[in-house]
Amino acid sequence: MFDRNEPKKRVWILNHYANLPGMGASLRHFNLAKELAKQGYAPRVFASSAMHNSDSNVIPGRQSWIGRVEEGVDFTYVRTSGYSGNGLARGINILQYCLRVPCVARRQRERFGRPDVIIASSMHPFALFVGLWMARAYKCKYIAEIRDLWPESLAAYYPDFNKGLMSVFYRAEKYIYKNADKVIFTMAGGRDYVADKGWLGEVDEGKLHHINNGVDLCAFVVNRDSSRLYDPDLADGEAFKAVYTGSVRRVNNLAMLVEAAAVLKAQGRDDIKILVWGEGGDREALSKEAAQRGLGNIVFKGYVDKKYIPYIVSQADVNILHQAVETKIYKYGTSQNKKFDYLAAGRPILCTVPSNFDIVAEGGAGVSLETQTPEAISEALVRFRDMDPDEYSRYCANAATVAEEYDFAKLADRLIDIIES
Repeated sequence: MFDRNEPKKRVWILNHYANLPGMGASLRHFNLAKELAKQGYAPRVFASSAMHNSDSNVIPGRQSWIGRVEEGVDFTYVRTSGYSGNGLARGINILQYCLRVPCVARRQRERFGRPDVIIASSMHPFALFVGLWMARAYKCKYIAEIRDLWPESLAAYYPDFNKGLMSVFYRAEKYIYKNADKVIFTMAGGRDYVADKGWLGEVDEGKLHHINNGVDLCAFVVNRDSSRLYDPDLADGEAFKAVYTGSVRRVNNLAMLVEAAAVLKAQGRDDIKILVWGEGGDREALSKEAAQRGLGNIVFKGYVDKKYIPYIVSQADVNILHQAVETKIYKYGTSQNKKFDYLAAGRPILCTVPSNFDIVAEGGAGVSLETQTPEAISEALVRFRDMDPDEYSRYCANAATVAEEYDFAKLADRLIDIIES
């Protein structure tokens, strides 16, 4: 048995929104850390105690942190206050995490030893600077993981945002790329993004890497078989079920799916039903709109625990990968978590978001639309519904094959190569 006192390397991971199984949806770093632990590394994840999109807080009292261990992964939850939405309370939560992580980490070093590598992951960019500062303090290697092209996404969705501030943000972003030992992008076009910014002369191209999101195939199968959800629409053997899972917010643009349902109804295609599992600020309004328009072929199911997702997407006839189109961002690829659950389900995927580096289309795992319109979506659903069984089976098989390439066990091998290089 491997001696935890003599690890190959101690790897600290800073991810504000990381979770353990059963506590939320952000499991990327738990899954990577679990595989690192299997191969003799000592991973430790630093996360916020306040669960994102939830009223839950792992630390209800005043203690500064608590630790939990699961499958060889040490989790350190840093006390932060709760919040909802994107207002002042969330800003305070982010500030608390950034200020308290170094203090808590100092105690972790005293108990468990100095890190050899620090990985800081950006769902907000401030963690990147905290990680860089800590790596310099501990004289260890530093890896910046970019899961959101910020501030590029800010510029894409808010084109009128203050130009002076944007210039400052871009300089800060370049500073991280220049000073990190390695940079990992979850989107495949990260190197192209740096090139388009004109930074390759200052940022060493050799330090730029790509590790997409993925899926724990073993855990997926366990949840699929053990956590079954009875739903009359999902169990309807006569209907062709097109399933969407995920947030129901403005950025997801599910009004487009309502319009696609209207097109299907007008065509008399009552055999196709769109089922939406997820919560968000637009759900209630869209559900009411569908009811008012008599669209019984789209149903908003609301929130569902993450453990039921494998069963739900495996019962679908096609899974829909959909959100608002923002070509300025998607030219560098996408890395939605749900994509990999869809692939693992072994069901075809209808991707309504045109993007480069499209593993769905490239792997023959589904159909990707060139333009996102209600008519194009409804036409694609009809095509799947009327598809020759052999062709449909090929899509299913291809989806399962692509999923194997994105099993976290394989992604962790890539991360180890980067750490050891």
